[in-house]
Amino acid sequence: MSGHPFDALRPETVLDAVERIGIACDGRLFALNSFENRVYLVGREGAPPLVAKFYRPGRLSDAEILEEHAFLDELAAEELPVAAPIRDQQGRSLVEIAIAERASSEDSSGNAAAIYRVALFPKLAGRAPELESAEHLEWLGRLIARLHQVGARGHFKKRPALSIERLGDAGLAATLAGPLLPDNLKPRFANSVASLLERVRACFKAVGPLAKLRLHGDLHPGNLLWNDAGPAFVDFDDACEGAAIQDLWIMDAAAR
Repeated sequence: MSGHPFDALRPETVLDAVERIGIACDGRLFALNSFENRVYLVGREGAPPLVAKFYRPGRLSDAEILEEHAFLDELAAEELPVAAPIRDQQGRSLVEIAIAERASSEDSSGNAAAIYRVALFPKLAGRAPELESAEHLEWLGRLIARLHQVGARGHFKKRPALSIERLGDAGLAATLAGPLLPDNLKPRFANSVASLLERVRACFKAVGPLAKLRLHGDLHPGNLLWNDAGPAFVDFDDACEGAAIQDLWIMDAAAR
């Protein structure tokens, strides 16, 4: 696929992709915030809108995405407020769609089709949480505890684990190898991050072994909605296996 991996996603192609999965659209389309993937709110004929997620090519394998979907199914079965994936008539929660790229002025015949992996989810209503409210924080804490109880019942076999090596060491190596940081700043940056990672390792060593469970993985306020029924969790794209504190310290930092 030439160009940016999302070059072929235009409003008409997004709607066409959703309809090829078997959903009749009414023409309404709204792009939602998403850093890694492309996510859209899609209007339906005679039904509430749904969310269509186009996964970034090459970031996660099919098996890793399907583990996320299976975890969401488990949580929904326990009446946790999450958006479990919608399945098509064949029972699939992840569908491959070929979308033809726009033809260039030099080549009127166009380019080869781009392959996208698409998942559909129900839209969860809600507003930004009020993290300064003690009542809301207590409510949220109970709900995270329930999420972790389900997460502790099994393990991810395919999804990447939360670790200092993956997010710290590998992240540092990728930054130093990439073009975003000027070369003259890389030595200082490398020394600073290496020193920080030493302190992180020392903290984990002082605490000792931690139980590992399946987590949301990226539980910041932007992935939390609040409605009349209470909080709801969205975007499990970074679901991983790790220590329970991962789903608490991001939210705790936002509440301070």
